[in-house]
Amino acid sequence: MRSLLVFVCSILAASANAGLINYTDEASFLADAGTGLTLIDFDSTGGVMTSYSDSGVTFDTNGSESDDIIIGDYAVTGSSQIYSNYYANNLIFTFAGTGINAFGSDIFSLYSGSTLSFELLLSDTTTEVVTVDSADGYFATILNGGNYITQVTVNSLSAQAEGLDNFYFGTVAASTPSTSVTEPATLGVLALGLSGLVGLRRRQR
Repeated sequence: MRSLLVFVCSILAASANAGLINYTDEASFLADAGTGLTLIDFDSTGGVMTSYSDSGVTFDTNGSESDDIIIGDYAVTGSSQIYSNYYANNLIFTFAGTGINAFGSDIFSLYSGSTLSFELLLSDTTTEVVTVDSADGYFATILNGGNYITQVTVNSLSAQAEGLDNFYFGTVAASTPSTSVTEPATLGVLALGLSGLVGLRRRQR
């Protein structure tokens, strides 16, 4: 029983250290990330384009059309957003520099609410995937553990146009967040481990 407990604890520790710390509100994210982030607000341009680059970040899609990207205030917020211009395409942003381990943004699903999938490509070529309800209106993450984020693919699981605004990014020192969200995988491992301990105890009786 002791060995099983040690095994479960080691898995939990590894999962926590793998660690994405996710946020659904800007204030909590910025409180933990500090003041060293760069902001892209998409208000300096508008219209359709092949891709858009600003401050070392390139926004593109997985499509091949010349008007893949569209920028404008389509959500009527008073500030421009950036979208994939075709529902079938995913919005992709790529960081030119190294060491980026945090980003956050207002999130939109044009015309209809949707679950958005954020697939993060990390510096060791592994991926992490987080799903968020567009109704939350915000998503941010801080990556701990030594890797950094190279590219992110945003996909609407109901084929809507994915959008972003007030996009913050940068390098954040690893720290314990003031408002963390436990990863679902961690909770699943914990439940599995506890059920195993209960079963083993019953067999020993």
